Amino acid sequence: MVGSQGITLESLPAELRCHIIAHLAHDLQGLNALVSASPVFYQQYLLNRKALLRTGLEAARGNLLVDAYAVEKSALLYQQTDSRDVLSPEAARQFIDEYVALRAVPPDVILQKHCTEENLLGMAAFYDSVAQPLTPVCATLFLNRLNPCQGEVSLSATESARLLRALYRYQLYCNLFGEGTRGSREVPELAHGEHLDLFFCLFKPWEIEEIYCHWGYVFWDRKRLIESKGIGEILREREVFQQW
Repeated sequence: MVGSQGITLESLPAELRCHIIAHLAHDLQGLNALVSASPVFYQQYLLNRKALLRTGLEAARGNLLVDAYAVEKSALLYQQTDSRDVLSPEAARQFIDEYVALRAVPPDVILQKHCTEENLLGMAAFYDSVAQPLTPVCATLFLNRLNPCQGEVSLSATESARLLRALYRYQLYCNLFGEGTRGSREVPELAHGEHLDLFFCLFKPWEIEEIYCHWGYVFWDRKRLIESKGIGEILREREVFQQW
């Protein structure tokens, strides 16, 4: 309700609604909340969804966009139909080569030239429903290992970016080489240890340590992680983000 005479946000002129949506595009969570709550704003959002998601992802992720895009594309590898049930080693190596090349591409070029609307939807949903909510939870778990009395932590922009970068890269590794079956395919059949050379040789030693921190806590504390305050609810409600 905007005023005392029953004026609602939905009753505002289309130009003003466009301005509100454009302003919220820099905040993916705020944009998602608005379009989830209002069918009118959702329909208006659909008219310019691709540009709005580009704006939101660039504002949210900046230099991490290449990793967010790689996570999205690697997940799609296992949804493609093929006569074989196993993703070929050549396909895995080609994906790594493309990822390396994209790391030299500016974020705005990735968004404009490489991302389809479906890619943008997947990237926004993963960030909003998984990556962003897990970041402070992981930070708290990491610091509680050093100081069990440590409560919830407040992260600086740099600390948040480093944790998000590690989380995306950990997810990328799992998408490409993690154990188990995804969709209709299994992971590539590489020589023993080759996947480690293929993937971890891409990063600096401290970046590998960041990824290892996520692996260690997800592997050893996965039950605590899922049961942490808010995360169980987030995972149960992931269908909400399909509206993106």
